[in-house]
Amino acid sequence: MAIQSLILKNRKLAMWFMSSRKANFWEKMAEKRVLKNFQEVVHRVPAYKKFLKENNINSEDIKTIKDFKSLPIIDKRNYLQRYPIEDLCLDGKLSDKYLIDCSSGYSGTSLFWPRTREEDKDYPSYMKLAYEQFYKIHEKSTLMIITLALGTWVGGEKISWATREIAIRGKNPFTVITPGLNIKEIIEIVKYFQTKYEQIILVGYPPFIKTIIDEGEIQGIDWKKINLKIGLGGEGYSEDWREYIRKKIGLPENDFMGIAGGYGAADLGMSVGREYPISVLIRKFANQNRKLANDLFGEENIPSLCQYNPSSFYIEEKNNELIFSCLPGIPVIRYNIHDRGGVIPFDKAMEILRSYNLNPFKLLEGKGYTKRDIWQLPFFYIFGRSDGTVNLYGVNVYIENIKTALEQSSLARTNTGNFRMEAVFDKEFNQSLIIHIELISDTDVTPDLEIEYKKYIVQALERTNKEYSKLHHELGNKVLPEVKLYNYQQDEFSTKKTIKNIYIKK
Repeated sequence: MAIQSLILKNRKLAMWFMSSRKANFWEKMAEKRVLKNFQEVVHRVPAYKKFLKENNINSEDIKTIKDFKSLPIIDKRNYLQRYPIEDLCLDGKLSDKYLIDCSSGYSGTSLFWPRTREEDKDYPSYMKLAYEQFYKIHEKSTLMIITLALGTWVGGEKISWATREIAIRGKNPFTVITPGLNIKEIIEIVKYFQTKYEQIILVGYPPFIKTIIDEGEIQGIDWKKINLKIGLGGEGYSEDWREYIRKKIGLPENDFMGIAGGYGAADLGMSVGREYPISVLIRKFANQNRKLANDLFGEENIPSLCQYNPSSFYIEEKNNELIFSCLPGIPVIRYNIHDRGGVIPFDKAMEILRSYNLNPFKLLEGKGYTKRDIWQLPFFYIFGRSDGTVNLYGVNVYIENIKTALEQSSLARTNTGNFRMEAVFDKEFNQSLIIHIELISDTDVTPDLEIEYKKYIVQALERTNKEYSKLHHELGNKVLPEVKLYNYQQDEFSTKKTIKNIYIKK
């Protein structure tokens, strides 16, 4: 890790090192690192030691990567929620952790994530390298506007902290401002500073970024006159969405990183992987050829596609879900976050592309990227959550939030308990939450009843989901759910293919 810290501090050295390593270097490093991390967790984390004992596993038997893959998979329910938080931490201590982050859990209950100094100390250097590589902040005067949720929520806070550190430590002409989700303030900032910097970077959730772009247009901002770049996080977005925003802001077609993002989770220490020029290009290929998409991802739907550094994360695919091993303040070994997706080794992805006569190296060089911009890191892809959530403006809405409303006595008497929810985009890529609800057989759909349901659902969301409550406060009616009621066993609910209710509409 000391070598990694040294490399990250020198942009030219980092670019050379990352671009010169072949795919098999990363694969060997990944296996070596995860076995070492496993032994460290066994000896330093009381909860995991107890978990292995309960599962009759002797840690001394885990010597190879094959042995490692025989270990039981953990998740929130069978591991994180079963043990005291201090027992989940490295060395069984809270007091030596320098920070505690927060994320929203089931039924609105907050989950807390202690952080170690070691896991975060290189994060500003990592972000600085990315900003210099793709935004050229060392060459252009830059204003970065962080429009993520702030407070104790990990995404906005960690990126804001790291970005401030970059601005403080470095000699780059780089300035940061953090309005969070205050859209009025964001528009005022853009209006005031749009001619005072060579470029502006907006960092935020995809649907909220679109809201900013749309509201800015209404208020007279000509985005095409601003050298605007966009950094994304919190949820996925389609290539159609990226192209729509690209045209709105006048970004050149060959600037693949001008609208790009990554994947992170509070459970894993935040940033796991990100888009790079080659992953964006591959995703564009797949979007144009669904047969290629099926060969890459196992289906024709287009997931998010990122690359990751195996020196920090070990990622597996099991039953079409992603399994993570890493060492944040609460270390996890074979942890299922319940995101649907998979892993593609770099060489395997290149082999599939070659079968379609595609050469991403040559195509990227033709678009102005150099060999230093192409890293042979492994890929992973994410379709979305598989454990009962939909994502609205970067906020997880849980099925439990909706159940809380429908199970209230005033509503329970009129619905079957069967509902489905979905986050959808209209033709202009505005996002909304739709909740479909089945009524009991002697109750008919009426406008007044839909209004009543909407009122109670909003109240339940406000009460049980802190992140939604904050989002609603900032964005108002834009994030109010649309409620659609259905007569018993009609339309959406006319057939029932499984014993269990299906709550997420696909």
